[in-house]
Amino acid sequence: MFKKLTLLAMAIGALAAFALPAVASANWTVEGEELTENHTLEVTGTIGFMGPAGAGSPGVSCIVTASIELTAGTNVAHVKTFAPEVKENGTPNCTGTGVLANCHVESVTAIGLPWTLSAAGDTLTIQGAGVTNKYKAGTCPITESVVADTGEKDSVTAKADNQEAVSEFTMGGTLGGGALAINGNLKVIGGDAGKFGF
Repeated sequence: MFKKLTLLAMAIGALAAFALPAVASANWTVEGEELTENHTLEVTGTIGFMGPAGAGSPGVSCIVTASIELTAGTNVAHVKTFAPEVKENGTPNCTGTGVLANCHVESVTAIGLPWTLSAAGDTLTIQGAGVTNKYKAGTCPITESVVADTGEKDSVTAKADNQEAVSEFTMGGTLGGGALAINGNLKVIGGDAGKFGF
């Protein structure tokens, strides 16, 4: 009797194993296989930092480049570099909106690098992000703004266009204690588009 129960339990266990759906790995992958060595993705696109919605909402939008180091065997990555594209005149490729529309951005400096990214589903959560913007005196009602992850009410995300083969991330969330909305798109460049996933 004991042998029959043991065999029955084993058969039920085997059937249950086949019936359960496979859970996708959240670790970084390259062309469908788990990443075995760290790899750096280069991304570029437009990121906007906008104040509360409404007429005259202040904000700054910049074309940026960043490097993201994927950590092998994990679902974690780190933004190692983040900087605006530079125009021929040596200034950042940024534009203001609302009351900042006439401001000339002189510099955009990332603070708190490296920023940590962790994957869940098709979205990366970014922790510790921040930038300092400096504006040319006389063109703007302010000379400097600091936009940073305060940890309170802040959540910056990067949603992948295809979790298994990322070509682009759609940015969203808030910084500055929830005061500034983040939006934009970053495209994977340098031949890595569509190769890496999580």
